[in-house]
Amino acid sequence: MSHHHIHTCYAASDLLVLASRDSRNPVTSASNVETMCRVLCEATATGMPVLASRSDGILSVIHDGDNGLLFDPENIRQLTEEIQLLHAQPELRNQLATRGQFRAREEFDWQHILAGHLAVFPHTLESGTVRVPSVIRTIVFFAGLGA
Repeated sequence: MSHHHIHTCYAASDLLVLASRDSRNPVTSASNVETMCRVLCEATATGMPVLASRSDGILSVIHDGDNGLLFDPENIRQLTEEIQLLHAQPELRNQLATRGQFRAREEFDWQHILAGHLAVFPHTLESGTVRVPSVIRTIVFFAGLGA
């Protein structure tokens, strides 16, 4: 789906509900959980109120009552009650949307993510304990950190 189409879908929606649950492969213990839930970052950045299940990667993006609401996985009654609450309280939807946009801009914007990564590189390069490919050194140098 193109980014233009995604924005059109968000604009036509009142709420993003992400009902997810953690599950693990019984043999390998591999998890099916997305660790950074980019869809939540995108939705909050557009001003979309979010309701999501309380599970791994979601908790790194949504803080219950701040920039979204959380419900316990597989608790259909709680999910239904939260949807009804958000439908009945437009001021709560607006508050969550405003805080979501703020956190998306201040914490999840690619500029902030890159700056955080680049802040770690000089220390790693200076420590000499990690072999860093020359391409990373070049990126750090061009970012103005002078590796």
